[in-house]
Amino acid sequence: MRPPLLMFEEKPEWDDLEVRVVVEVDGAEVEGRARGRVTDDSRIGIVAKAALEAARAVYGGNIGDYIGTTTGEVGGRHFVVSVIGDSSTGDPLVGSAPLRHFEDPAQAVIRSVFDAVNRRGAEPGTH
Repeated sequence: MRPPLLMFEEKPEWDDLEVRVVVEVDGAEVEGRARGRVTDDSRIGIVAKAALEAARAVYGGNIGDYIGTTTGEVGGRHFVVSVIGDSSTGDPLVGSAPLRHFEDPAQAVIRSVFDAVNRRGAEPGTH
């Protein structure tokens, strides 16, 4: 189950970007943060890393490492795919999310990261 997204915040500082992702678990706010150097391709990676940090706070820190995020199109439908390394098996956890019309791609990135993490079958608070 993916916890509801309460807030997504970006804070640019010169060439860096700090991202904060806040989700709700059992009525409490849980957040993840990431910071990185901004390039045209790096924004979705920074967002994905912040989402992964939020997932670690929800499910426990032993999830795995961020491998990558990409966008794509199949049959005229746009989507986001995120890959997280499973720390227990070494296998990649792959999550996807549709990119909705007029949606900020960051929203789909966050959903795709939680989709990947949920491939482990974890429930919030089971860490």
